[in-house]
Amino acid sequence: LRATVEGGGSASAAGALALGSLPGEEGDSDMTRLGMRAFIGRRLFAALGEALFECQRFKSKENEAVATWQGECAFLAMYIRKMAKEGGAGR
Repeated sequence: LRATVEGGGSASAAGALALGSLPGEEGDSDMTRLGMRAFIGRRLFAALGEALFECQRFKSKENEAVATWQGECAFLAMYIRKMAKEGGAGR
């Protein structure tokens, strides 16, 4: 580490080289990381979008449980947990 710092290199770069590649980064690392990011993003936004849609549907029926922002947050958390428990409703 001392030799790297004195030689003008950065300590974080030396640490990254010492660690090597992480699991899932073998081979074409850019494509793997981008693919994982896209997959997680699609799943997350699909679940969140569905939960928001259902929340608005309940709100349009003047449901008192979602009348406040705290109620909306509680509904979203409950709905996303329910979707996760069910396995994403066949997704």
